[in-house]
Amino acid sequence: IPLVTPLRRPVAFRERLDPLIAMYGARSHRSLSARLRAAEILAWAVQTLADGRPDASAAAAVDPRILALLSELDADCARPWAVGALARRVGMGLTAFRFAFTAAAGAPPREHLEALRMDRAARLLVDTDGSVASIAAAVGYADPYHFSRVFRRVTGRAPRAARARRAPGS
Repeated sequence: IPLVTPLRRPVAFRERLDPLIAMYGARSHRSLSARLRAAEILAWAVQTLADGRPDASAAAAVDPRILALLSELDADCARPWAVGALARRVGMGLTAFRFAFTAAAGAPPREHLEALRMDRAARLLVDTDGSVASIAAAVGYADPYHFSRVFRRVTGRAPRAARARRAPGS
């Protein structure tokens, strides 16, 4: 790619890059679905600059139904999601859904949801003074002991140890 590349359609670049700029401006770029959207936008921009024409395969890399579902899971990870119901929600068969979801998220649906819940729980443990039981309930676990076992398996430490990592005085 030359150092300075004239844009044939600067309006198209602005339309595609504005959501990315807004996402980073609003600090909403940390979730997996946001990172996938950002990667898709940047892949499109680089491909367009390199080839001089847009490539449909870069934009179609992640099924938009899966992207929308990932956003929904990010927003409400505490809900008791069932893989079969998620597949029906996006209008896919179970096998196709698992394949598309794993390709987009990098992990199967249950594993992704578990990691999402544990990430949210870790942040709540550090940022709030809520009890382990209340944090377990907030991320979708009715049994705080089961939550503690899952948290330890996923993060490698107990919830109380994660809370101990909080800065003094916060």
